[in-house]
Amino acid sequence: MEWFKKLWPGKQGVVHSALPETPSEVEAALPLLDEKDGDYGGQLSAGRDKALKCVRLPLLNLAIFVVCLLFYSFRSYTAATDAACEKKMWPSSPERGIIGFEKRQYDSDVIPREYFGLPTAERRVAWDRLWQTGYFPFPISNFALVNKTTNPLNWWRLPPPRQDEALVTSDAMHQIHCVQGLWKFMHRNEWDNAKTKERKTFHAMHNRHCSAYLLSILKCRADVTPVLFQHDDSGFGVWKTRDAPRRCRKFDTMYEWENRHRICPEVCTETNRGKSSICCSNFHSAT
Repeated sequence: MEWFKKLWPGKQGVVHSALPETPSEVEAALPLLDEKDGDYGGQLSAGRDKALKCVRLPLLNLAIFVVCLLFYSFRSYTAATDAACEKKMWPSSPERGIIGFEKRQYDSDVIPREYFGLPTAERRVAWDRLWQTGYFPFPISNFALVNKTTNPLNWWRLPPPRQDEALVTSDAMHQIHCVQGLWKFMHRNEWDNAKTKERKTFHAMHNRHCSAYLLSILKCRADVTPVLFQHDDSGFGVWKTRDAPRRCRKFDTMYEWENRHRICPEVCTETNRGKSSICCSNFHSAT
């Protein structure tokens, strides 16, 4: 039988006793003392390793958590802010970092009657009020920030004692002024040019400048937001545009800032080549 052979190995037919027959054999069968000590030491070592593992794992998890928390705090602290984005996207300006942003929908199918339509005295006043916020000072020492030289003969400056400041307006107001100019040119046959005192040659040149200027701005900004077309059931057209909300500057805040900091009204002029000013009588008290 196979199980019998395994229990009592040897030649077939020879039976071996499972018990030792002599005292020497009994002594040889007993385990040595140092063998017991060795097994006990191994058990202690295994216990210590197990205890260390139980301690190391929570410590490792805690260390990972602390590192993640520090990394999250660092990323939050260094995340792109409006001020950081403005600094990268636009040159230096006294208004940068002050105006702020808001979400706004264009709603280009809504045409404000206050500004558009046949020319009237009320509409012209509305346009003038929209962009004629006046001029505000800009230190000539900051010209390098807008990539310009400080040649004193080339720039529109304030008279003494503030000759180290130039008179500027925001590009936004320049652009709105150009849109007004195109609106006036579109309705040029309805205007009484004798009252506006605008020569035809100057009027044409001004509008060519505004057209090229606005085209350059549109190509520079190159808004890639998708414009959707919705079927128009009003009868005025086949499709009307639908665009997504944008993150826009707070125009009202900018308008108020420029009015509050203007150093003279829009009609303020100065003779060329840095000569004394013929207006801006209130520049001494401006801030």
